[in-house]
Amino acid sequence: MPELPGRASADVDAPEARFVDDRIEVALPRAAARAWAEGDEVGIEAEQGALRLLIEKDFRYLSPREGEDDDDAFPHPGAESGASC
Repeated sequence: MPELPGRASADVDAPEARFVDDRIEVALPRAAARAWAEGDEVGIEAEQGALRLLIEKDFRYLSPREGEDDDDAFPHPGAESGASC
């Protein structure tokens, strides 16, 4: 799994989010991030105090869209079955 900018996966015990330099950073335990990225699970849910985190995969479009680039998205689970939008 390639490392993403920021704290994509880190040495943390649980999912966490923080606001740093005008951006939201989300960190996941390294093993959980790898299992999620390589598996069939679509999302990870967690709570951090009053904040509820929902981290979901961004899937590729089922059909090309002009001006859209989804090369860095996860393969769409419906693509193999011939699903369309």
